[in-house]
Amino acid sequence: MESIAVLKPAEKPAPDSLDDWRRLLIGADDVPPGSESRATKLAAAGMGTTRKKERGQHTIAVPLICGERILGVLEGVRERRSFKKSEMAILDALSLPIASALANAVRIGEAERLSQTDDLTKLHNARYLRQFLLNEIRRARRYGSNVAALFLDLDDFKRVNDAHGHLAGSHVLMEMAGVILSSIRDTDAVARYGGDEFVIVLPDTGIELAGTVAERIRAKISHHYFNGGRNLKLSLTASFGVASFPEHAASPQQLIACADTAMYEAKAANKNCVRFSTRPIQVTKRLNDLGLASEATEVDDGKAFS
Repeated sequence: MESIAVLKPAEKPAPDSLDDWRRLLIGADDVPPGSESRATKLAAAGMGTTRKKERGQHTIAVPLICGERILGVLEGVRERRSFKKSEMAILDALSLPIASALANAVRIGEAERLSQTDDLTKLHNARYLRQFLLNEIRRARRYGSNVAALFLDLDDFKRVNDAHGHLAGSHVLMEMAGVILSSIRDTDAVARYGGDEFVIVLPDTGIELAGTVAERIRAKISHHYFNGGRNLKLSLTASFGVASFPEHAASPQQLIACADTAMYEAKAANKNCVRFSTRPIQVTKRLNDLGLASEATEVDDGKAFS
């Protein structure tokens, strides 16, 4: 046999589409779109183990099935001889442990994703944010770049819940996630930090550009009508705090605390505005309030950075 490979959709756990296959066992290259064999397409479509001769090659494709889901295809290719029934039996037997391993990998990956995802908005949660920010600050230290954090809090959001109920408020938060996501880059990260608070991390971004991004999102929120799940057409605003590593902070915890402190300054300035961190001495107190002072000290001492 000239080659054998496990083909699996690159993004989805089940082959709902054959446009984006990934070769798992032979090499690391993705299968070019449209180049998967006819046998593979038939196997993925639920036609069972399939043998075909095409493009001058003999191909056999065995679906990788776990339960009732087809997770991928085990594909064998050679030029000179067609595949015998005994070889089909061998590949059928191989498909069982491979499918089981793939299913376990999918379950582990899904569990990890869920542990880092906010249940309501489907944004990242604080657990993901901490690790993402730690990695980005490590990278920024290594390459001498910047990392900015935007801390935003919705203004008077309690009024939405009081006037329209918590279901409407929850729907507004989901809508808010969409507004924020539509305003940032793929390389940025946004997390629901708690309640109606969100944190946006902008890698490779200095304080001036971060302020521009914050102002853009602030304006977009203020001009958006939130329907609350039932065409309420609610108008909302948000207050933003902006801080940057290494200008205002030396650790992930300090960066969030600086942006948080700046956000409270925006609240004090009649809300619906953007304020920049000046890293006042109150930052240490704010770290203590957030329960992060010891972690920040540990990072500053270099124990959490390579």
